[in-house]
Amino acid sequence: MVTINTNIISINPVDYATKTYRVDQKSGRIGGWIDGQEAAQQSARKIIQTERYAYDIYSNNYGVELEPLIGQHKDYVASVLEDNLNDGLT
Repeated sequence: MVTINTNIISINPVDYATKTYRVDQKSGRIGGWIDGQEAAQQSARKIIQTERYAYDIYSNNYGVELEPLIGQHKDYVASVLEDNLNDGLT
């Protein structure tokens, strides 16, 4: 039997940890740590630079689908690109 106490409501905001390793954009070498906005920017760059479904190490929700746009007409690419990027970053 499950008893639920409806008199107690507790909501605790959670701050997600953003501390991660720093990846040098030019060399790709890992060195040091970052957090906060810098970590979020690095994460967004990494997501945008990773083709979705291309690497088994990532889930199917990670990255963006850009390869299907190669060779397509620029009007089609323009109409799809923003949605693909938004999908990858959410």
